[in-house]
Amino acid sequence: MGEVHTALNSENENYKKFAAKKLQLEQQPKMFTSIEKKLYGLLISLNMPFPLYAQYSAGPTGDYQLDAALPNLKIGIEADGEIWHNNFDKIAKDKRRDSELANNGWVILRFTDKELNDHPQDVLNVIMQAIRKRTGQSNNLEEQTL
Repeated sequence: MGEVHTALNSENENYKKFAAKKLQLEQQPKMFTSIEKKLYGLLISLNMPFPLYAQYSAGPTGDYQLDAALPNLKIGIEADGEIWHNNFDKIAKDKRRDSELANNGWVILRFTDKELNDHPQDVLNVIMQAIRKRTGQSNNLEEQTL
């Protein structure tokens, strides 16, 4: 009987250590890349009437991390660094991921670091167009939110 009690205590201790580590990780400030920060700044500038999330978990099992998301509209927004997407394997993986998300009703918008830095108004226009399409609103959404 003592062995069972010792095993249960050991299992409880392992669980407590796991829970403490998980809590510690959740409490740490998230680190965002400079290009993600640029994306978030642009999105916040729209002053949208929809909840906006950074590092949002999406997909049928929640295991796809989106840089930004408007989950009420099922719009995901990705900030793609040039170095990351010069790798063909990563590009193929992202295409499969985007396809699975699309099959679950999501629209994924991808912007390169060059687009975010050099053409922010074009990025905003594409995002607004996706929002208008999802909400069925006319072009005057920009006037309401800017």
